[in-house]
Amino acid sequence: LAVSHDVRAVWQVPTVNYDKSDYKAGTQNWAVAKSNREWLYFANNYGLLEFDGYNWQLYGIWNSSPVRSVVIADDGGIYVGGVGEFGCFRYDADGQLNYNSLSQKMFEQYGNIGDIWDIHPCKGNIFVRTRDELYIVSEPTGDILRLNLDGLLFASALIGEKLYVVSENGLLECSANGDFKVIRGTEFLGKYDVRNITHFADGQMLVSTHFNGLFLFDGLTLKPFKTEAD
Repeated sequence: LAVSHDVRAVWQVPTVNYDKSDYKAGTQNWAVAKSNREWLYFANNYGLLEFDGYNWQLYGIWNSSPVRSVVIADDGGIYVGGVGEFGCFRYDADGQLNYNSLSQKMFEQYGNIGDIWDIHPCKGNIFVRTRDELYIVSEPTGDILRLNLDGLLFASALIGEKLYVVSENGLLECSANGDFKVIRGTEFLGKYDVRNITHFADGQMLVSTHFNGLFLFDGLTLKPFKTEAD
C-alpha cells in the first residue's frame, strides 16, 4: 500500500511568473486589485495593466504618468492614482474600458501634488493619500478638503467608512467630514517603516512594517502579531 502525502508548506503554492516581455509594460508594478469576475489590475509604470487570465491589456491615464495605486469600488469602478493625477476607469456598453480624470480641480488649487500612493472611494467621496498630504474629494462636485495632518503619511486603509492612516504621529482615524484623531498608544508606529495596513479577521486591522514585524489593531489597542517568520 502506497500513500502519498502533500508535504509542502502552506506558502508553497503553484506560482506563475510573468516577465515584462509577456505583458509588454513597465518593470515596476506598485499595486494590484482583483475584480469580482477574477480579472487582475496592476498599477504599472506605464499605466493600468489588465489581465483576464489569458490576455494582457495596457491603458494609459490622462497625463501619461505611472500609475501608483489601484482599487476597485463596490460598483465596479476602477480607481487609479498616478503622479499628480487620479481618476476612474469604467466599462461602457460595448465592453470598452474608458478613463475619466477626477483631479482637474485639485490641480487648479494645489498644482502637481506628486505621487498618489493610495486612493479610497467611499460613498461619493474619494480619499487621496500622497506622502505628504491627505485629501477628501467629493466625486459629484469635485470639491476638495485637505486635512492638516502633521508629518509624513506612510500608509492608509479604508475599514468600513473610516480611513486609517499611519503617520509620523501614529495611527490616525479619519472621517469623510475631515475630522481625525491620533489613536492613543499607537504613537510608536511613527518611528517604524510601515509598509501597509489592511483589513483582518473579525473587524481587526493588520499593520505591516519593513523591519519590526506585524501589529494587530482590534479597535482599541495595537499589539504585536507574532508569526513563524519572527
